[in-house]
Amino acid sequence: MAPFFTKEIINQFLGEFIKYRDIDILTNEDDESRLEPLLPIIVENASEICRGSIGDEYLENTILDRAFGEDTIFDTAILLEAGDPVPIGFIVVEKGECKREDYQNVWSVNLICAKETSLAGKSGLGQVLMGLYLYTIDRNKKIQPKTAILELANGYINAGGLASYMKLGFVVEEKMYGSDCFEDYGNLPMIVNHLDTPKLLAILNGTDSGYPKLPICNIRGDLQLYLGLCKNLFTFINHDKLGYIESRYELADKRIINFDLLEKSLYQQYATTNGIAGKRRKKVDPAYKDWLSAYIANIETHFATLDQSEFNRKVKELVTPAPEKKKTEVLINMERRLRSGLHISSYPIKIKRQRSHGGRSKKNKPLKRNKRKTRKI
Repeated sequence: MAPFFTKEIINQFLGEFIKYRDIDILTNEDDESRLEPLLPIIVENASEICRGSIGDEYLENTILDRAFGEDTIFDTAILLEAGDPVPIGFIVVEKGECKREDYQNVWSVNLICAKETSLAGKSGLGQVLMGLYLYTIDRNKKIQPKTAILELANGYINAGGLASYMKLGFVVEEKMYGSDCFEDYGNLPMIVNHLDTPKLLAILNGTDSGYPKLPICNIRGDLQLYLGLCKNLFTFINHDKLGYIESRYELADKRIINFDLLEKSLYQQYATTNGIAGKRRKKVDPAYKDWLSAYIANIETHFATLDQSEFNRKVKELVTPAPEKKKTEVLINMERRLRSGLHISSYPIKIKRQRSHGGRSKKNKPLKRNKRKTRKI
């Protein structure tokens, strides 16, 4: 199988990408004497390059060994800056990650990591690598179909990543959810079907503002994260994946500062319309789904059009910091109510307090484990 990245196309890309001149990009086609020393350097500096989003062991054993090895369904490109021995970013692509007939030959982004800024102050390094990925699909004649796909880690609460990818032409494609394609409903499938390389280069070089973005990308601060939680919740409900709700609220507890607002407007409404108290339900009442959809639309329509001063005032009215202790208490109470009211057999992210007796539940039944590792993109 021919490699995805080629030196010829990379050199073409570097010739047309004029924003940064003192960078280099290595691939599996480069001499081993240049590539071999980079693997331990990437692993050693993984927390800095990937900004703590992926474990060193998973990075080395699961991803890089395959990307640098003889596994032909993986390929990688490494971004370097003159004067810095540590890579400032890398991308791993995979062929056939989505098993559906229409996507079996599509190269997806398996993993992308980039420093926030380089030693010389360069930023937007992840977009450089993503731009190279899209450029390669368009210019490499051996790559068919001309389609780009990825999973956005953590879905809509990763609004920064969503904005970055939509700027380059990606759009959300929920039809790719499923066991034969992207099975983690906590992530967000995205796709590019139409590649416009001149526009792509203009975006990367800073002369084009990019493709349209969703309203959540234009909202800032805690309200953006809150809206992301609403949209993730709607995704779980829309695809009948209620088991994701509790695990994603746990994730939110680590990032959002206001759980009072979350309880009042989301959980309380959920409990009211779905009869959580004293009942077990596997389906969500359609009335709640309609309410949540309208609620999301109201936030997107109203807050996305406010000027900055009015926006800041509105956010201050809605979002107030909660002490760390209170956040934990609210989370525990929410978990307890969700367990008592929803019939959830397993969660994609396990709650640590559930585990006891050597990894078994209190009923001595083995906990179901999530075999699929979530990639951070």
